[in-house]
Amino acid sequence: MCVQSPGNSALVKMDPTLAEVETALRELKNDTDRSSIIFSNASTEDILNIGGGRELFVVGFRQESGEEWIVSNGSKAANPVLVTTGGQEIDVPSRFAVRIADALQAARHFCVHGSRSPELLWESVAH
Repeated sequence: MCVQSPGNSALVKMDPTLAEVETALRELKNDTDRSSIIFSNASTEDILNIGGGRELFVVGFRQESGEEWIVSNGSKAANPVLVTTGGQEIDVPSRFAVRIADALQAARHFCVHGSRSPELLWESVAH
């Protein structure tokens, strides 16, 4: 398992502890310098990407097969919210803006099991 922050080349960590993962997520600032963390599973090539920071996060998952998923907060609201991820400000439907508890759940589960957390609501991203 590897965790890295594209905006912070100093943060590349093989086999991070859960405490290190939580610290990295809490340090996301929703700005262009520190706005996303990528988790990768070397054995499956699955990737978990968490962007945003402070109060709102966007959590995406890409399987080795190319299938993609995004965590939903379950609301039906379509109004966009502005989130910075990967150094880019993007408008996302508000149902995909989740709180830190969901981002932490996704990261913890991925780091332990290398897969999507079944405790979260995931929506498939159509291509």
